[in-house]
Amino acid sequence: MTISIIEIYKEKLKDLLNPKTSNDDLKIQDDHSNGSTIITNLHRECVDSKEATLKIIETGLKIRNIHESFYNKFSSRSHVIVMVEINQKSLDGIKRRSVINLVDLACGEKVRINF
Repeated sequence: MTISIIEIYKEKLKDLLNPKTSNDDLKIQDDHSNGSTIITNLHRECVDSKEATLKIIETGLKIRNIHESFYNKFSSRSHVIVMVEINQKSLDGIKRRSVINLVDLACGEKVRINF
């Protein structure tokens, strides 16, 4: 199982597991062979337990863009996608690939009060 975490902030991509990767190196592309979308040069971290998975996610989210606002002390300014990819091969040789994308969208905090 692998974990990747990408941040989208001000229309730029940032690899939260390898923040030194340049925005120019990360490209969103369609993989026409299987109908999926991939991000080239995105770091994938192998994990083998629940604890390792949570540690990797926590590490990545620590460098996410957040700023205190009037309404929220830890307001997210960016979108984040945590990608969990599971590859398996059955005893009869059949390969299966599953991808789960967990998305946290930045929130707009403009509140309008009507009386």
